[in-house]
Amino acid sequence: MAIGRSALKSSTTSGSNTAIGRSALEMNTAGSQNTAVGYRAMGIGTGGTYNTAVGVDCLLNNTATYNTAVGTFGLKANTSAGNSVAVGFKAATANTTGYNQVAIGHQSLMTVTT
Repeated sequence: MAIGRSALKSSTTSGSNTAIGRSALEMNTAGSQNTAVGYRAMGIGTGGTYNTAVGVDCLLNNTATYNTAVGTFGLKANTSAGNSVAVGFKAATANTTGYNQVAIGHQSLMTVTT
């Protein structure tokens, strides 16, 4: 289901995704079972499954699995790291490859990349 301009725009082989907001899951082509709510939530990553992103640019670059980000810019840079949770403004925003990260609170783990 897609609601918003360019939401799930590039979806080809993906399935069972929910995208609400402009450019939410926009570039996703192969990921499934994802929920993205907010402007560009999971907007650039092309894959990844079982992720939840709520907030502007949450999980923006994500291609991994089992991540949850709630709050503006949560796990924004994440590319291949899975099993992570970020709750709060800019929580774990720089994380790219660090697995099993838990960041709760305003700017928690903001500069940690692995």
